[in-house]
Amino acid sequence: MDRKADSAWNRIRVLGICELVAFVAIAFSVNHQETVGGGWKTISGIGVGGPFLQTYLAAGLPLIPSAIIFILAPKQKKVGRLKVARILQLILFIAVCLAFVPSAVIAQYGPQLLVACILGVVFFPFMMIFVGKLLKNKGDK
Repeated sequence: MDRKADSAWNRIRVLGICELVAFVAIAFSVNHQETVGGGWKTISGIGVGGPFLQTYLAAGLPLIPSAIIFILAPKQKKVGRLKVARILQLILFIAVCLAFVPSAVIAQYGPQLLVACILGVVFFPFMMIFVGKLLKNKGDK
């Protein structure tokens, strides 16, 4: 039973690492698009690169703390922190769903924000499953 519980804690750690790596990689890609690639252009031809990176980095407000909680979870094994991380991820998921259509429109100039939204939708169910199993094992929901 201990080995199974440790495996669940390690899965949540791997998920946190994957989320952080994806976040940082896409942030570098968005920054590269803005600086080296000449920035995204609107229909009128005006460059609007800066706000895209700022908007993307704002998504890190709930993502980074929750991913860090997931990464540290196997050592700390604190159910309360997992609940906080789950709430932060839920907030991020709602934001991703709201940003999906605008990012699809923007994707014609640079697909990074759309990829970020797709990854957010993909990561969310795994997080719910992993955290749900850990909370169930601890007898706490």
